[in-house]
Amino acid sequence: MKPSTGLIVLAVGLGVLGSQSISMASNLNFLDDTAIAFLTEADMKLQREAAVRVLESDDPKFVQEWKNFSSGYSGRIQGLGAFHSADGLTCRKLRIWTQARGVESQFVFPFCKGASGEWFIASGKRLFKAEK
Repeated sequence: MKPSTGLIVLAVGLGVLGSQSISMASNLNFLDDTAIAFLTEADMKLQREAAVRVLESDDPKFVQEWKNFSSGYSGRIQGLGAFHSADGLTCRKLRIWTQARGVESQFVFPFCKGASGEWFIASGKRLFKAEK
């Protein structure tokens, strides 16, 4: 895997990025030295499962850690609260922390749940803090 494909792999691994991956591919040089650039398929599966647990948790600030004992890579997915979009979708923000090959990286992504029940990266959506 080319290191610059790390974010696409992360997003696709999370099952949340569709056609955006094509348009984003040319601008990912900043990811060359990040931990997600080194993840294996098994690592991405563990990361995806952890992210889904956080997104589906009743607690919008739930934290889930993952570790692949084969690769030695690990990470943590942290919910940063509940939100809603201007078009009425249920949304969350996640901090995705990853450690691989001695490199640590973290990114924050907004996610919204579509009508079909699938979570997707809510790039460009305006999010509002959900009422308690």
